[in-house]
Amino acid sequence: MHTNLKPTHQTVATLLARAAQDTDAVSVFPNGTCWGDTDSCIFVVKGGLRAYALYEQFCDQGLVTPGKPVVGPEPWTRDDERTFVLINLCGGHEVPRLAVTGWTDAQCQEAEDWAAAEHLAASDNEGVERRSMPLHVMAHPPKPRGGAGNLWDN
Repeated sequence: MHTNLKPTHQTVATLLARAAQDTDAVSVFPNGTCWGDTDSCIFVVKGGLRAYALYEQFCDQGLVTPGKPVVGPEPWTRDDERTFVLINLCGGHEVPRLAVTGWTDAQCQEAEDWAAAEHLAASDNEGVERRSMPLHVMAHPPKPRGGAGNLWDN
């Protein structure tokens, strides 16, 4: 998958959620509209062994300094649309957009963290720590059942 980054959609949770939808072993998120105007990009490599092998190759070529500290992630900022989309990626409950706009920042962040973890856990991502559905998400009616199953029937 090759998807251009948009300034409003550059959170780690969003990138990982979009990469989880991709069937390729690597998803590429460049910051330009084409390779000619891209000065950097983010690669999401699926599979621990595949990621480690690629990391070793980068180290061998001097492209990565092992153990070098990395600056922490950007602080979370509220984006009601992102919260709404992430919740709907993993199904479960019918949470309307208007409900999201009425939540506190802490409730939005909790809902995003939960939804991103649920979405990643539904794919072949081992070691994703699942969390309980936040009460403010659970307060909305469940979506109708459909398909082969539901994450919340376990």
